[in-house]
Amino acid sequence: MIEKIEQNFKHEGEAILNGENLKTEERISKYYEADISSSEKGEIKHLNVLYLDDDADILDSYKSMHRFDFNIFTTTDPFEAKHIIATNEIQIIITDQRMPYMTGLEFFSLISEEYPDPIRILLTGYVNSNTILDAIESKIIYSQISKPFSPKQMRRTIKNAAGIYYSNKKGG
Repeated sequence: MIEKIEQNFKHEGEAILNGENLKTEERISKYYEADISSSEKGEIKHLNVLYLDDDADILDSYKSMHRFDFNIFTTTDPFEAKHIIATNEIQIIITDQRMPYMTGLEFFSLISEEYPDPIRILLTGYVNSNTILDAIESKIIYSQISKPFSPKQMRRTIKNAAGIYYSNKKGG
C-alpha cells in the first residue's frame, strides 16, 4: 500500500485513481478521504508533529504522505529535533528506535523532563516487549508502532495521541 502511494507521489500532472482522472493533490486528497473523515481531518490538521529518523528518504516519504493531514517537522539529527521542540509548539513526537547516535528511547528520556507535554510515539522494526512495556509504564512513550506501518495506522495513532495531548492540556 505504501509503495502504491509513493508511486502516486512521484508522478506529476494527472493520473487515474479508481477510474477518475485526477491531478496530484486531488488524487492524494481522494485517497485519504477513504481513511479519515472530514471532521477528523479538521481535528488533526493544526497539529505540529515532529518525526525523527536517521533515514532521510523515510522522512521525505512520510512528509509527502501526511502533508495534508498535519504540520510536519522532520530531521535526522536528535539535537536538531530538540531545537525544533524548543522553538515550536510540538504536540506529537515520533522517532525511530534504531538510530546511530542514540536510540529513540534515549532521545525521549533526554527530552521528557524538559518537554513533558508532547505525546511520544516510538517506531520499531523489532519489538522487545519488556523494554516497550517499561517505557509505556514509565510514561517515556505513549505508544509504539511496529514497522512497516500503513498511513491509515499512523493517522489513527496520531489522532488518538492528539486526543490525549489536548485532554492533558485541559487538565482532564
